[in-house]
Amino acid sequence: MSVLSVSTVFERNLIDRLPAILLMGGALNGFIVRIAEQWQLEAGPSILFGISPFELITIAVAATLYFESESQATQSRPAETGFGIAEGLFLASLLIPSSTMSWIATGAYALFHAMRTCSRTGSGERTAALLFVGLALCSIWSSVVMKWIAVSVTTWEAGLIWYILSFLRDDIHLSGNIIGIPDGHKIILLIACSTIYGLPKAILGLTAITLFLGPVNFRNLVRSALVVSVIYTIANLVRLSVMTWSDPAFRLAHGPIGANIFDAVISIMVILAAFTIARRPDNVS
Repeated sequence: MSVLSVSTVFERNLIDRLPAILLMGGALNGFIVRIAEQWQLEAGPSILFGISPFELITIAVAATLYFESESQATQSRPAETGFGIAEGLFLASLLIPSSTMSWIATGAYALFHAMRTCSRTGSGERTAALLFVGLALCSIWSSVVMKWIAVSVTTWEAGLIWYILSFLRDDIHLSGNIIGIPDGHKIILLIACSTIYGLPKAILGLTAITLFLGPVNFRNLVRSALVVSVIYTIANLVRLSVMTWSDPAFRLAHGPIGANIFDAVISIMVILAAFTIARRPDNVS
């Protein structure tokens, strides 16, 4: 094979994989703010620098589906899949110093690419793009929408924790989203600790794993999502209750050990749900 042929093949492969590379770059750009914040906290409680394991799972699955789709493709790619106006606008938007803007741009470009690949043989590339759309929506949910309803959400969940702990002790008091002992240990429930802050990412991770395993039935996927939602809600309420119990308990549950064990347990539950519920034999149409 001549040097010119090798160069042409390399250029073609780069053009074919450009959307996936751009989407992964957009996601990384969106993560920068979280990484920087965790770095200032000396990595904080999470070994992933504030990035949810389900976000990493989704990116890994999306990249795998995309590249497998490219390697198995038998049709030539149309010319518009190269670097065009959409790619130029996407890259330009990433220069705006805003994590939220990065996610909006990533979601918009992913949706555009999903629509552009509707007519192609094989759905791996389109599925990968839709997973990036879900990833962007989850990030916009946690960074924008949740701020609008933060007071209501944290106050309601703090009240639920108070109700749970009231069966075990009578010295726990509640004031808005502040819960604990009046003259002793108390916590302020922040939006990042609430259940519905992280739950969408767990559902997205479940969806990504299930799609990676093969064709699924929507009914079984919804059933597994409900199971994961119940498990996640119970696990997070237990963790928050432990954090409220005392200062040593707070340090254990909120520190590196508790935070990473919580992520690991939920990740295992999501994977089990994908294999045992969403992937039942009757879910393949």
